[in-house]
Amino acid sequence: MAEGRFVKPLALFVVIVLALSVVIALVAVTAGVGVPGETDGQRLEPQSPTQFQPETVVRSPDPETGEIEVPRGAQTGGPGRVLLDTRFSPGVDASAYGTVQDALAGAGHSVTVAAPADESFEGYQQSLEEYDALVLVEPVQALSAGDREAIQEFTEDGGRVLVLAEPPSVVSGGLLAGPEVVSFGASQLTDSYGMQVGSDELYNTDETTTDNNFLAVYATPDGLSSLTADVEQVSYDRGSFVIVSNTNVATPLLPAVEGTRAMKTDRTGTYHTAARNGNFLLVADASFMRDGEVYDADNEVFVSNVLGYLLGAESDEPAGEPATESQGSMALD
Repeated sequence: MAEGRFVKPLALFVVIVLALSVVIALVAVTAGVGVPGETDGQRLEPQSPTQFQPETVVRSPDPETGEIEVPRGAQTGGPGRVLLDTRFSPGVDASAYGTVQDALAGAGHSVTVAAPADESFEGYQQSLEEYDALVLVEPVQALSAGDREAIQEFTEDGGRVLVLAEPPSVVSGGLLAGPEVVSFGASQLTDSYGMQVGSDELYNTDETTTDNNFLAVYATPDGLSSLTADVEQVSYDRGSFVIVSNTNVATPLLPAVEGTRAMKTDRTGTYHTAARNGNFLLVADASFMRDGEVYDADNEVFVSNVLGYLLGAESDEPAGEPATESQGSMALD
């Protein structure tokens, strides 16, 4: 008799548990939980935007193909002599531009590197006459009045100059000092050619117009120039923009793609990433020439054109004029 009192409730409990298990299983199947081969993102398509789907969360980087083509001495009137100057750029290693140096050497041209610790380098007044081209790499220290004057005389005499700039960055000041903002240091030089580097960096949130990073913006040609011939798209790892103060003497080049914004102001607009005044060329990001980026997008084509320009293989613009009255080139929305 006592045994019956325990068996019946136990049987009822087992039946309830089995019934609940069946209900839970039916709910799980209906909701798609545990269905093999399907992820939550795919099952919940209406609530999960396309950019967050598993197959599109990680985009493939730009293919790194192509070759750097450098005109040989026969095309430039003899072997070229290029000075790669990092003296105004503490912390910059010229070896980061090894691919470009190798391409120049492979075409029969010579490259001399002037490093910050190189005490044998006497300065531009004494040395520029030995070279055909000057590449000023990421300068963050100001040039002296004598150096600026020597560069102007150099370009007036037919020498070519390329300035590779970088947007402002914050660096650690060490244990006893706070963070320090490092900015472009050759503003007085570029201003004398009618152009300036912007005080901000660019970004774009449209994943189809960046190189796998919202700061790695693209730029495309908007006109005819030997510097952008055969270039469809240039990729910058972290770029700024060039403000042309006088479009009568300087030509803005390579505007960033539509939708690009300045980081501080968050404004869209037409942001040109390079500008040329005759024998003087300014690019507001150095990364397109570095080893890790030189083959991204059409960077190698742009680099080839720039090297040809430095070596005097083309001359589709006048030698250059000093800047006068301001006539800006940057348009903001």
